[in-house]
Amino acid sequence: MKTKDLRSYGCVGISVLAFVFGLALAGCGDENEEGVNETTINVASASDWKNAQLTISRGGNEKNYIVNINANITGLNGSLENTFGNVTRVKVTLRGTGSLELGSGRESNGSLLKTGKGQTLTLRGVSLKGKNENTAPLVSIGGGFYMESGTISDNTVSGNTAGGVYIVDFNGYFTMTGGTISGNTASSNYSNSGGGGVYSSGTFTMTGGTISGNTASCDYGYGSNSGGGGVYSRGTFTMTGGTISGNTASGDYCYGGGVYVYEYSNSDGKAVFTKSGDSIIYGNDASPASRNTASQGHAVYLSGGKKRDTTASAQDIMDSSLTGFLGGWE
Repeated sequence: MKTKDLRSYGCVGISVLAFVFGLALAGCGDENEEGVNETTINVASASDWKNAQLTISRGGNEKNYIVNINANITGLNGSLENTFGNVTRVKVTLRGTGSLELGSGRESNGSLLKTGKGQTLTLRGVSLKGKNENTAPLVSIGGGFYMESGTISDNTVSGNTAGGVYIVDFNGYFTMTGGTISGNTASSNYSNSGGGGVYSSGTFTMTGGTISGNTASCDYGYGSNSGGGGVYSRGTFTMTGGTISGNTASGDYCYGGGVYVYEYSNSDGKAVFTKSGDSIIYGNDASPASRNTASQGHAVYLSGGKKRDTTASAQDIMDSSLTGFLGGWE
């Protein structure tokens, strides 16, 4: 029996087949600016979201997907497995005014979105919501992540690192140009932990958006190298815009209310933090609602002793690669 290539049916035929078999495929065959076919998927329910994951994970390599989410979808299960399987050179954009939210039970523990190497995720308008007593970060990135707008919020992780976004290794990258990461908590008694809002082992570039109201709770004790209520970075963090405010590093040895930079060897040498442009990281001299707080380094703490307790405004340039307390360090 001969197998017919689905592409021979054309876009209309594929859409009909998708309808018959219950897939959430809404469009196909359009090429983007890179000349790669772009498939559009509409998601309006939990079953649609599950089918969208299957469509992408079984769709093969070198594909682009636009996933439209304009409904508020609740009660979803998290996972420790890749959301879109093991396909590579795949780009997925979540766009719309809707939301994806984890359920409240233990069966919902895990990441709402988890991508592997060779997968690029873009968030455009959609809200991602976590749960209390979770065991994993809300978004775990093994490849690339672009956050243009939308929210990542309300995920509380116990016994693990990263509440909101986790960039898994040195090859991963996260570019934040807009949106809000807020209300996330990472609580752990391990060393090298924290990152209530973001924990990055790779490259994090922030040009806009807000990271606020997140918490890192550290119980390891002296020498834990833990903290970062807003951001914990052990790779390269470049901030040229956006605001980091109202975050907390909770614990006697939990440092860096806004940002904690851990000087850890990577492929380029050591972790580097650079702040310039219009970016603002509030310190203990700001209003109660805006200030980041910690036992040391309310605004920023660099392992090894350099810290900034007062607000680092748009006029202050900071560079952790400079020796001494130059570049805006106190």
